[in-house]
Amino acid sequence: MSQTALIYPSNTAPFEIGTRPIPSPEDDQLLVKVMSAALNPCDSLAQQGLIPFLKVFPAVLGIDVAGIVEKTGSKVSGFSAGDKVFFQGYMFDSNQTGYQQYTVVPSDIVSHIPSNLSFDQAASVPLAFVTAFVGLFHSTGMRIAPPFSGPTVTAEDSTILIIGGSSVVGFFAIQLARMAGFKRILTTVAPKHNDTVKVVGATHVFDRAAADLEDQIGAVTGGDLVYVYDAISSQDTQNLGWRLLSDTKPGILAVVHDAAQTEASPKKPQESKWLYIYGSGHWYRDLSIPAWKAIGKWLEEGVLVPPKTTVIGGLAAVPEGIQRLKEGKISGEKLIVHPWE
Repeated sequence: MSQTALIYPSNTAPFEIGTRPIPSPEDDQLLVKVMSAALNPCDSLAQQGLIPFLKVFPAVLGIDVAGIVEKTGSKVSGFSAGDKVFFQGYMFDSNQTGYQQYTVVPSDIVSHIPSNLSFDQAASVPLAFVTAFVGLFHSTGMRIAPPFSGPTVTAEDSTILIIGGSSVVGFFAIQLARMAGFKRILTTVAPKHNDTVKVVGATHVFDRAAADLEDQIGAVTGGDLVYVYDAISSQDTQNLGWRLLSDTKPGILAVVHDAAQTEASPKKPQESKWLYIYGSGHWYRDLSIPAWKAIGKWLEEGVLVPPKTTVIGGLAAVPEGIQRLKEGKISGEKLIVHPWE
């Protein structure tokens, strides 16, 4: 049987609406009818040919997915046909992506959608949540103990800077830092987003365009900052984060795009790290499996909240939406498409 999908025919080629076979779930997978899929900047990078690992074409993109379980593999437990679920797709296997009507997902990295969330809200969560979670808690990131049983950061002067708190990754990083127990959560945003980031846990909010931004942040941290999560990761923001790290204590700058460190970057203590974070629940299952077991409860209880969403149409709306992301016209929200429209 075939389904409608948004096909990416070859590297840098325009998207096309087409058909492809409906995948069959393996023993440990779910077959899911995709009700909502969210757009991400990585879709734009892929379409520009800037994701070197994407080599199998024609491909289907879309890695934020919510839908209804259609069928379960023979070894799956805990899920049944009809369940509402959400999960992170896998860009390197077109049977596991969201810009199509049906997809498959390993059953250990998927969660039931809590009753207080819509499909659209659930689809806004996976990639940004996982990227924030990996950056803060995984061994490839800041190595903070994850808050599965409550706060793990106990120091009264614990401080973290999240650059770009109104981005969806930054939005989740603020919430997870609060859950982990950070007492001071600093963030940079456009002033229109001040209230949004304060509600979810930011304690100090700075205008990202302020001429004296570095001085303002330095006045709060006193030069002792050891944790910076850069959810924007332009060359300018990465360099800002690195400069703001302590000159005397080992610190960590986590970035979500290729690291921009150069020989001209200021010297920091030898143990300081400038780390590129790859937010894949498929790659880092040691952390993502327990995270997917916990996230449904966190969302249901309101400990974690999803970002604003805007539905832009069906699969045919994806290219225009990706262009808006590429041009920096989307801030503080997730664009959603419905593959059945």
